Amino acid sequence: LGFTTHLLGTLRLTRTKLDDYVAERKAEVDEAVEAHERQLREEQQGLDEKAIYLKELQERGRGSSAKGLVDRREELIKQKAAMEQEVEKLATQKETKKAEAEALKEEDDELKKRVRELAKLKRHMEESKNTTIDDLTKGLINYKFLGLDFEKAEGNRLKFTFTQLDAAAPDNGFSFVFDTNDEDLYVIHDCQPKLDMEVVEAMLEKLNEDDDVGTFVRGMRRAFSETL
Repeated sequence: LGFTTHLLGTLRLTRTKLDDYVAERKAEVDEAVEAHERQLREEQQGLDEKAIYLKELQERGRGSSAKGLVDRREELIKQKAAMEQEVEKLATQKETKKAEAEALKEEDDELKKRVRELAKLKRHMEESKNTTIDDLTKGLINYKFLGLDFEKAEGNRLKFTFTQLDAAAPDNGFSFVFDTNDEDLYVIHDCQPKLDMEVVEAMLEKLNEDDDVGTFVRGMRRAFSETL
């Protein structure tokens, strides 16, 4: 009986301690659970607040995105219009440059043609220079009996004088001075008496083309005869 009583006492003590331990553990667990639940509520509240904030951002974003799209579209339209104007401007410039290039080519072709003509004329005049005044003297002396005389004038020019034109005064002289200019073209000066310069220029033009001095001299004689 004594043993049993001692055992029961020990069991009661152990149970009391166990109950105290369980109660203590339960309090700790309850506190931990409460703390966890409190943390969950706080986190949930934070999540709810963030969700509300995110929703607000999305709403604002949709509004600003729509406005941004409109603004971007208008900007692109402006850029397109500016590019079209630039393309049109470049096309106009291209046509202008093309016309200028064609005009320059025509001018260049014309200049080349003129250079060829001048080169040909230069060769012709250089060949003509081989016929000196003395050579002309020999060639034209045969005309003296027809009333043609000539002499060297100042500046290595040649003066032609016609007589036997005026039946009333056969010794009267009709003269002109024969020369070449800086371009090696034949010219005349000091026609006495004066002649119709259109007639003279026409004969000079032909002379500068064919270099036929004999035909020119006969033409001048005929022009003087027509003044009588």
